[in-house]
Amino acid sequence: MTSATTSILRAFRPFRNLTEEELAAIAELCVSRHYARGDYLFLQSDEISHVYLPVQGRVRLYSMSESGKEQTFLLADPGELFPHVGFFLSGNYPYHAVALQEAVCYALPVRSFERLLAAHPSIHFKITQVLADKILELQRRLEAKTFYSTEGQLISLLLRLTEEHGCGHEGEWRKLSASLTNGELAGLLGASRETVNRMLSKLKKNQAVLIGEDGSIKVSVKRLRGMLPSASEAAVDADMVRRIRHHSDQCCVSGGHEL
Repeated sequence: MTSATTSILRAFRPFRNLTEEELAAIAELCVSRHYARGDYLFLQSDEISHVYLPVQGRVRLYSMSESGKEQTFLLADPGELFPHVGFFLSGNYPYHAVALQEAVCYALPVRSFERLLAAHPSIHFKITQVLADKILELQRRLEAKTFYSTEGQLISLLLRLTEEHGCGHEGEWRKLSASLTNGELAGLLGASRETVNRMLSKLKKNQAVLIGEDGSIKVSVKRLRGMLPSASEAAVDADMVRRIRHHSDQCCVSGGHEL
């Protein structure tokens, strides 16, 4: 693998604090794989064998209930590896992964990576620190899912996407660098497309969101935050949250977290 590969790996959050030598060791394990639109990287019933690092294109991660209802967990763009459980747990993949467009991913063999971690404890420690932050992010998503209405969840999702994929400022507006259809937003929320259409229309009416003719999304962070429920409307037991976060931190260190 070349130095260009190590530069690509550094774009993935778990690897950002690694040295060039540590990145090079991981790069040696990576295999480049190409997928056409509609190709499956793996199925939920498959045994975990690789962690995937998208370099090009978008991959949808989703599960399906017995009744046929789908729930999207993540739309993985370049820089968002999956599944995080592949680093430390065995078993089956927690969801299906399908390419939404032509995609290129680095496939990192789990067993080879485990041997690398055993030989380089510093890599293990640095990655675990970053995954602890991922656990806190997942808790915030769970809190939004638990305490907000569907509209509040959409606002929270747009704010998170702006934080992760926002690019450029035009006055109070920020544009999402990752284009999302209403159907993809609905999948992330577990809501119908019609519901998302209705809520987006309301947000546009309140001048909190702008939708371009090309489907691009611009958001006013200030106005969106002003539309979120107040603390009294979405109250959380502070002590309970503290205990949950402490448990998650411990879980992350021992390798017991899931995504």
